[in-house]
Amino acid sequence: MMVAMDSKSKNIDLIILGAGAGGLTAAAVAATEGLKVLVLEKAAQVGGTTAISGGMIWAPNNHLANSPDSLEKAETYLDAAVPTDAGRSQRHTFLELSVVI
Repeated sequence: MMVAMDSKSKNIDLIILGAGAGGLTAAAVAATEGLKVLVLEKAAQVGGTTAISGGMIWAPNNHLANSPDSLEKAETYLDAAVPTDAGRSQRHTFLELSVVI
């Protein structure tokens, strides 16, 4: 669906690309802070992958989860989900930095 913008709507402070959990969160926070926000989504529905995942967010290496997690378990999961060596060092860095305190 295309929405035409009238001349009063052209003053936008922030454009969000993608209406997934991250994009909509950023848009809500920005709007709460008084910014004029435009969210653009190319898919037929909003929500991104969160819309089909049951709304769950995975926080790897998280001691607060119902089942104990570890960096090694998270790395094993990601290596299976992304079966390529491309980005392996970035995935490892992500996991090291995403420890929930």
